[in-house]
Amino acid sequence: MAPTSMVFTPFILTSCNEPKTEKETTPKNTTGETTKPETATSTNPASSNNGSSNETPAPTNPSTGGTTNPENPTPENPTNHENGSGTSASADTSTPTTPENGSGSATTNNLIDSTSQFDFNSSLDKEMLKNKILENQNATGTKKPNNFVYDRKAQKVLIAPQKINWKESSSWPVIATVKSSFIGSKQLVNAEEPTYTDSSGKTKLSSFLNVTIENNVAKFTFKTAIYSNSGNHTIDTETHYFTVDLNSSSASSSSNSNTPNTTEATNPPSSSLNQPNTSNTTIHSSNSNINYLYDSSNNYYASLEGKRGLELFQALTKLQKSKSTKFGYGNLEGFYNGSNSPFRDKYYEKDGSLLDIYSENPDGIDPYVYPDYKFDQRAKKEGDGTNREHIVPQSWFNKVEPIRSDPFFVWPTDITVNHDRENLPHDDVLQETQIFRNGAKKGNNSFGSEVFEPVNAFKGDIARAYFYFIQTYNQDSIFYSDANKIFITSFPFMNNHYLNVYSKWNSEDPVDQFDIDRNNATAAVTNGRRNPFTDYPNLVENLFGENPKPFHNLGVLVGIKENSN
Repeated sequence: MAPTSMVFTPFILTSCNEPKTEKETTPKNTTGETTKPETATSTNPASSNNGSSNETPAPTNPSTGGTTNPENPTPENPTNHENGSGTSASADTSTPTTPENGSGSATTNNLIDSTSQFDFNSSLDKEMLKNKILENQNATGTKKPNNFVYDRKAQKVLIAPQKINWKESSSWPVIATVKSSFIGSKQLVNAEEPTYTDSSGKTKLSSFLNVTIENNVAKFTFKTAIYSNSGNHTIDTETHYFTVDLNSSSASSSSNSNTPNTTEATNPPSSSLNQPNTSNTTIHSSNSNINYLYDSSNNYYASLEGKRGLELFQALTKLQKSKSTKFGYGNLEGFYNGSNSPFRDKYYEKDGSLLDIYSENPDGIDPYVYPDYKFDQRAKKEGDGTNREHIVPQSWFNKVEPIRSDPFFVWPTDITVNHDRENLPHDDVLQETQIFRNGAKKGNNSFGSEVFEPVNAFKGDIARAYFYFIQTYNQDSIFYSDANKIFITSFPFMNNHYLNVYSKWNSEDPVDQFDIDRNNATAAVTNGRRNPFTDYPNLVENLFGENPKPFHNLGVLVGIKENSN
C-alpha cells in the first residue's frame, strides 16, 4: 500500500494514469563500509571438462593470443593470434588425434555446418552482435574490444568484454547454447589454434572462437576437444561452424532459449547515442489514477517541452549534467539523520525512525527498527547496524566521485542485507536462495543469473533510481565499465530485460509521497538536480515507448491529493 502524507498548496493538480536500483555486497572492511574485493583471482570455467579438476586452464587473450588474468589481462604468448573477429579457419594447426562422435549436417569447403546443433537466444540483440564484431574488425590496436567465448560449464557461446573475469560470465550476452547431444563431454575450442601454452609451460585449450561477417550473416568457427589434466588433449580434426542471420528477427536455428539479452557494456562507440532498438521492450503504464500535485512556478523542465524519445533523452541528460553536484560522501550520514530527512518514517509507522527499504515491512510489524543511521562495522546479523547502500553498486563505476556520493541512489540500509546483496542487480527472483526478514530475497532470475529482489513497496523506488542513473551518467566513461551488469553503450543504455523489469516495477509501485519527499529533499542539497522519473511517473513512456509521447512541462512534483472516493 502506498504511504500517504498530503501536501496541500496552490499548485497545479493533474491526474496521472501511468506508473508510480544494487547495493554493495562486499565484506566489511576496517573503515566501516562494506567493500567487495575487486581483484579476486578468477578461473576460466570454459577450459576444463572435469568439474572436479584441480587444474583449470586459464583464459586466452584473443587479441594477443596469451593467457589472461581475468582481472588484469597480460599476454603471455604473443604468437597465439586467436582473434574474436578473425578469419574463419580452414587449416588444422593442432596435432591430429582420433576424433570422437560429433558431426554436423553439411560440409562446405572442409567446414561442417553444425548450426542445427545449437539453440539460439531468441532475445539476442543482433544489431549489438553485429556492432561488436565490426568493432573488433575495425580496431587498430593489438587488443580487441570484444571476445566471443565458449563457457564449458554453461555450454553457451557468449559475448565477453575485453577484460575477462569468468565470475561475471552470467551477465554476458548469450548467443547460443550447444546441444548436449552434440557436445557430450567435449568443449568448443579455437579452430585455428585450439591450444596455447601458459606461463608455467602447460598446454591449455583456447575457448575463444573466430567469427566473420559475410552478406550480413555471422559465421562462428570452432573445433571440438576433450580436456586432459596432463595437457594431452584430444582435439578433433574437423572444423565446424554455425551461423547467425543478422537480418532476421530470430537466429539461424529455431530457438527454445528464454535467455534475455544481457548486453555487456564496453567502451563507448564514436557516437554513443544511436537510434534505439526497443523491439523487445514493453513499456508499462499505470492504472493507479493518482492525482499528483505540481509546483508550476518551478521551470526545471521547461526546456524539454514537446520533445520525445531520443531527442528528449539527450536534452534531459544535458539538463542533469548542468546541475553538477559535489555533495561529499561524508555528508550522507547527516543527510540521513537530519530532522527533515526524507529517510525519517512519516509514512508507515510514522514514528520518525530511520526508513530503511531492507528492514521496513509495509504490511506488518518491522522485524527491527533503527532510531537513526549509525554505522557499526561489528554487525554480524540483520538489525545490528546500518551503512550506505548504493542501489547501483560502487564496483560498477569504480567508486568514482561525485557519482559515489550521489544521494539520489545512495540510501541508508541494514548493513547485513547490504553486504549479502553483494553487487547484484535488482530483479524478480524465480528461484530464491535467501530470504531476508522484511521479505526481500536473493536468488536466480528468469535466465539463471543471481539477483536481489526487494519487497513490492520499494520496487518502483529502486527502478526510478536506476533510470536516474542512466539518464544522468550515460556520458561518463566509467558508465561503460566491464563490471556493470545491465547497462549498454547506446540508447536506451539499459538492456531490454532490465528495461522491461524496471518499467514494470515503476508501474506497479507508483510514485508515492516517500518518493516525492526524497526527491525534493535531495534536490535541496544537490544544486537543484532532480530525479525526473519521480517528477514525471510516465517519463519512461515519453523516452522509451514504441511511439513515445511528447513531454509536457508541469513543473516539479510536490504532493498527492487523495481521491474523494
